[in-house]
Amino acid sequence: MRKFLLISVIIASAVMDAAADEPVRDFPRFTFGLEGNCILSAISYSHINYIAADGYRVDRRGSDCRPAVNGELLLNAGYNIGRHMNMALCFGISGISRGETVMPLSLRLTFLFGRDPLKARWFSFIDGGTGIGTGTVARFSPVAKIGAGYRISLTKSAKLDFMLSLRSIYTHPQITEFSEGDMVQVPSDRIRRSQAFYNAVMLGVGLNF
Repeated sequence: MRKFLLISVIIASAVMDAAADEPVRDFPRFTFGLEGNCILSAISYSHINYIAADGYRVDRRGSDCRPAVNGELLLNAGYNIGRHMNMALCFGISGISRGETVMPLSLRLTFLFGRDPLKARWFSFIDGGTGIGTGTVARFSPVAKIGAGYRISLTKSAKLDFMLSLRSIYTHPQITEFSEGDMVQVPSDRIRRSQAFYNAVMLGVGLNF
């Protein structure tokens, strides 16, 4: 029993000494946050090709430069690799076009400038992943984002971010047609091509811990 107590005291002392020797970080190792974005789609291109209910082929393609406004809400969980880099997994809901939304799942790398994590500083980031369609068919859409922002340090752990970014996404929108006076969805076995490419400017605010 005495030997067990002696060994326990030695181990506890060693652990306390190691903890005392480790430098205290001025930033948390693990992070999580919430982010909201206003999306202004500026340029889009689409191409659809399908067999109509009456048997003829429909082929439509073209570009659209008319602005369209959507929104995005993301949650993120990340890891601070150091004072100047964070790697995070992002997931949420995002508008693409009228009647089309996806659930983006992406990996984001953030590069932070400035030496002091407790002060306001600039940052840049790149983001890439997939958007999971919310329609009857869960299609996957590649999505990429690049941007920059300004981070205000509220406390040691709480940060308020203001962001400006560019996003590109390639989707497979659902196709509808008039059939017997009603607007119905075209079955997948009659669709030959359904693709759309959207570019957008995004303004966002995030709160990270």
